[in-house]
Amino acid sequence: QDVAPMDTGENATPTTNSFKVNGIVFNAHILKSGHWPHYEKETVKLPSPLYDCIELFQKYYCARTEARVLRWAPTLGKGVLESTAFIGNPKIGTVELTVNTYQICILLMYNEKEEIPYQEIYDGLRDQAAPEGTMYLDDESMKQLLLTLCTKRYPLLTKKSGENGDVYALNVNWAPNKRQKTLPLPSAKITAKETRGAVHKAVEEDRKHAIESAIVRVMKHHRTLSHQHLVVEATDKLMQLFTPEPRAIKARIEELIQREFLRRDAEDQSLYHYIA
Repeated sequence: QDVAPMDTGENATPTTNSFKVNGIVFNAHILKSGHWPHYEKETVKLPSPLYDCIELFQKYYCARTEARVLRWAPTLGKGVLESTAFIGNPKIGTVELTVNTYQICILLMYNEKEEIPYQEIYDGLRDQAAPEGTMYLDDESMKQLLLTLCTKRYPLLTKKSGENGDVYALNVNWAPNKRQKTLPLPSAKITAKETRGAVHKAVEEDRKHAIESAIVRVMKHHRTLSHQHLVVEATDKLMQLFTPEPRAIKARIEELIQREFLRRDAEDQSLYHYIA
């Protein structure tokens, strides 16, 4: 094959979440859901070699951690492709391309043919058997993605007009000036304002949990406490992380009462009791 996933070593082992499958070195990065960055939850139809890697790791991981569930975010991935297709520079036989998952999927299509219509590329990244509502790249984002493969600096593909729309051809005459190349990523889809909003929302959710945890710890220790003393002690416990607003603490107290962690005293509404 002209374009193939890179083989980076013989010592990859499943114990380090890195292993080798049919010549592909696959690395899985596992984080708890709260530690992932904000990203568009889009998906992509992976080529069979990459899908096989995921299937193998899924079986390996789930057999050892039965209580956990893996949720894949393949569009956050990246990889290195080795290619001997580009012959413009005879001094460089094989080029190593560091690319993201979308770019990998597109470039691997050129193992089958040298010219591919835009619509075929667009459809090729979508799984027709996927559940309704599955999110994929939209038309504008797809064109931005293809543009990263057609830049003046990295002209891996060339675009020309065809009878039924644009056609993208593999530019075998590309002459890279060095063996290793890192391709640019498409422009971010979300604005700075949207990013700040998502981060602020995530921080607020984290703080809600932290406040509730502090309240429960205080009440578990005292069993019965007045509203004022509870606010003071909960604030004291949270000061190393952030300074909570009294109204935020009051809101979390009300939530804990509804969930039956706490209850108000029947005679004194400013007095709380911890429910074991």
